Parts: sequence; structure tokens; C-alpha cells
Amino acid sequence: MPRIRNWKDLDLRRPNKHVKYTHIDELFSSNIDWALIETHLPDMLRVAMSIKAGRITPSTILNKLGTYSRKNRLYQAFRSRPSIGCVI
Repeated sequence: MPRIRNWKDLDLRRPNKHVKYTHIDELFSSNIDWALIETHLPDMLRVAMSIKAGRITPSTILNKLGTYSRKNRLYQAFRSRPSIGCVI
């Protein structure tokens, strides 16, 4: 079985609020905001393609998005997107 390092630091999320897991339910902190991701998916793909094409560096986009993270909905969409990989 693969080992997940620093699993206590991960932000695990449920696919929706109605999903309940018998033994591991307390590990999940919140639900994935699918509407937010769906709204900003074209912008997220545009940023990903710009990075892949070499037009912008990842550090530059992180600096720009992180400047006003609480107000920036695109930043929030990117922040919720990596947790999809941690959905069980």
C-alpha cells in the first residue's frame, strides 16, 4: 500500500456533502466547490497552456494570483482543484 507523507497537512475534501465514509469521515475538512471550478475552468486552462507554452513562468502566476488570494476567485478555483486528486 502506498504511503502518503504528511497526510495531516493535506486538505482532503468530499466530492459533495452527501457522501459519507464509515471509518474515515473525520479526515475530510470540506466539500469541493464544483461550481467555482466549472466557472473558472476556461481561465484555468488558459493559464496552464501559457505555462506549458513557456509564455509565463509558474512562479510569476503564483505571485500574481497570491497577491489578493481572498478576493481572487481564479486563485480560489486553483486552490480547490488540486484537492480533487485527494478525493476518495
